[in-house]
Amino acid sequence: MKLFTKTLAVATLGMIMASTAQAQLYVGAKAGQLRIDIDEFEKPMTYGAYAGYEFSDALAVEGEFMKTEKFGVKGAPKKDKSNFDVLGLYGVYKLRMPGQENLYVKGKLGASRISVDDNFKKADSETGVSFGLGAGMNVTDNIAIEAEYVKLPDVVNSKVDQINIGASFSF
Repeated sequence: MKLFTKTLAVATLGMIMASTAQAQLYVGAKAGQLRIDIDEFEKPMTYGAYAGYEFSDALAVEGEFMKTEKFGVKGAPKKDKSNFDVLGLYGVYKLRMPGQENLYVKGKLGASRISVDDNFKKADSETGVSFGLGAGMNVTDNIAIEAEYVKLPDVVNSKVDQINIGASFSF
């Protein structure tokens, strides 16, 4: 029994060391479109930055900050328009494509906070569960490009999501 316990401990330590040997930090930028489920509203562009830490080829933690351009009811004067800031923190799982190790699909689950500037009197901010799906490609060992869909917390009793494309650099 002692031999089994020692063997299990050595194997577990080896897996931990192997997974941390692949660990790496990454930073990136992305842009896309925020969609709000109100027909009268414009669909603003979003832009932002993100950073993450990959514990292994499959698991990571990722944070992002996104900002929208000014938007509002279609045709409204610019002074009546507002913008959203989105701050998110996610656990990320990447599934590599067999035979195409540079291609992957990505799922993420976490929390986001949407802050609304003062032009929207109904809500200042909303925090809740967020999730997303995407696909990416490692162009080189250090550069990746991705496309993703993210469902954000509802704001002003409306569904909010975003579609983004981005690029990242890993260290």
